[in-house]
Amino acid sequence: MKTIKRTKKIFAIMMCMVMLLGFTVIASAETTPRLIISGYTTDKDEIKSGDTFEMTISIQNVSKKSDISNIKVTLSTANNEIVPASGSNTMYIEKIAKEEIYELKVTMEAGADLASKPYVMDVKFSYEDRYGTPIEDATTLVVPVIQNQRVSVGSLDVQSQAIMVGDETDVSFTVNNQGRGEIFNVNAKIVGEGIEATEAFVGNVASGGMGYVDITVTATDYETATGTVQAIITFEDSVGNESQITQDIALEVFEYVEPVEDFSDVTVTPEAPSPISPVVIIAVVVLVIVLVVVIKKRKQKKEEEQDEI
Repeated sequence: MKTIKRTKKIFAIMMCMVMLLGFTVIASAETTPRLIISGYTTDKDEIKSGDTFEMTISIQNVSKKSDISNIKVTLSTANNEIVPASGSNTMYIEKIAKEEIYELKVTMEAGADLASKPYVMDVKFSYEDRYGTPIEDATTLVVPVIQNQRVSVGSLDVQSQAIMVGDETDVSFTVNNQGRGEIFNVNAKIVGEGIEATEAFVGNVASGGMGYVDITVTATDYETATGTVQAIITFEDSVGNESQITQDIALEVFEYVEPVEDFSDVTVTPEAPSPISPVVIIAVVVLVIVLVVVIKKRKQKKEEEQDEI
């Protein structure tokens, strides 16, 4: 009899322990609600180095039974590549109800010298369940950043800044990559009124490097020429986004004029007088003698006629 009572007592104690353990497991499960990042958006389609942008992070309480309160959200990147534009990197949320999604808005800033690549942002949570139990959790999200390209035109040289229709002139310059990322498929062309559009392919230019451009420009019409043409340089970043810069170039186009032959260097030598022939001299002497004789005879005849009267 005593054995039966003792067995019943042990059984009752074991049942109480099982029930207590069960309640503890259930309570523990209920007091471990989880927060997840269900997604995020930014107010810019592309984030470039140096940009300030607004990020909206969707934080979801996936628990079906427990609300979450006193939530602290801390955002950080490994080397502070992306940080809040102002204030602390920890935000406070009073409460997120069970299965609710909270939209956390925060203004962030990307470093001015970031290279083009995705950056991992750590998101740390600190919160309490409905029993006030402190819980910590963490997750990550990825933010792609594009290098803000810095490209300029340098060492501009124009062979002749004034040409006639049909003439050519050489235009040369450098494309300088002052950004931290490589630029790709660099192409240069010169366009404008009164000239024939021409272009040259440069290729890729590394960070801190330069590409060389040499283009021959042909004048086609002086009437439409404005005295200025443009160099247009196009290039792509690491993800294929195309950008361009322009540079004005002074170039006058004039009407074609026929060249005038220049005789200023021609030396004219006067011809020396030809020598007088001896025959000519004799003929002249004889003619003079004859004239003298004739004149004397006429004078003598005239005197004789006057004496007869």
